[in-house]
Amino acid sequence: MSDKPDPEIAACGGTTPLDPSDMTPDELFATLGLSDMDHRERLEFMQSLNAWSRHYIPGPNRWWIHALLQANLWKRTITNHIDWLITDALGQ
Repeated sequence: MSDKPDPEIAACGGTTPLDPSDMTPDELFATLGLSDMDHRERLEFMQSLNAWSRHYIPGPNRWWIHALLQANLWKRTITNHIDWLITDALGQ
């Protein structure tokens, strides 16, 4: 992985660029929060994500990076919102 900061990742609140080319399939699915999928489910997921990427994301293999960024952003957004709800509830 590169040590240089990536503005797209920094915008998502991350500090280290995610490089799927350095990941094993298990690491990739764990990063996406999908480590409990069996091989058939992984294959179906990859087929649908690949079809989606061909339609929406230009360029070869850029969909990996965008999918990981979106998954990370979504996970952080949900986590931050839940933390806020808990803090707000405990404060009342």
